[in-house]
Amino acid sequence: MCLFITIHSVDSAIGRLDKDSLPMLALMELLIDGILNKHLISGDSSEPKPIHEWKGVVMHNDKVVAVEWIGLRLKGSLSLEYLPSGLSSFSVYYNSLTGTIDLVGLPLELKELFLNSNSFSNTVSLESLPKNLEILSFANNHLNGTLYLDGLPGPLISVHANNNLFCGSVNLLHLPAALTILSLSMNQLSGAVDLTRLPDRLRVLSLDCNKFSGVLDLTRLPRGMSELLLQGNSFSGSIDLSTLPSSLSSLKLQNNQLLGDVYIQENLFNKVHIEKTKIQKFVCD
Repeated sequence: MCLFITIHSVDSAIGRLDKDSLPMLALMELLIDGILNKHLISGDSSEPKPIHEWKGVVMHNDKVVAVEWIGLRLKGSLSLEYLPSGLSSFSVYYNSLTGTIDLVGLPLELKELFLNSNSFSNTVSLESLPKNLEILSFANNHLNGTLYLDGLPGPLISVHANNNLFCGSVNLLHLPAALTILSLSMNQLSGAVDLTRLPDRLRVLSLDCNKFSGVLDLTRLPRGMSELLLQGNSFSGSIDLSTLPSSLSSLKLQNNQLLGDVYIQENLFNKVHIEKTKIQKFVCD
């Protein structure tokens, strides 16, 4: 523990240290220093366990490669800047963690980051994510500010940012080609959205329960899209549904200011939900 105290004081004085210069134990202790009930992870402070005995820690060749602290009722804060090099998966969902989320300086090897279902707050920057990241989830928190979605890592498959307090507009024109799921529902996002250049692999897009507005162009959706959730916004005007992808299992348009007659392929007719709009559905000839 003396080693930990010394490193902590030096870090406060001169800023963030080179992680590779610190012992693995010191990094992990710095990571959880703000957790109030850290004994649930590392054991009694009077008799701390070696890292390989920490709960939810997976090691390979003396390196931490995965962390799963799921549903442990952890309280307090995390210092993500001390995630060790070589880590590929980090999961801390279903806890009561608070504080901010610093996604700068994460391990380059990180592929999965699950921070959802906590009480993290303040803004979050997505501009310096690890280039190999595939899954990112920080849903069900109290995060706010704007969401900058340009420049996300190329391999990114899914992003879950739903159930937060994000506001402002979002640009969906430069999403990663590999992206299959993007969930932004239940925030305070606003402005118009352009759905004409979504990634070809996108299967699920959730924009429901926000403050989006303007007209909708759904004539150039990805051919394999299965779910498009747009309900609970302020989209307005007429809409063309005659060229929806045949793979679509659900298109939700309820509770918008949409209007007019729409013509839908017969196999998709019952998969388009228009309650609380002024749309009238007809089957395409």
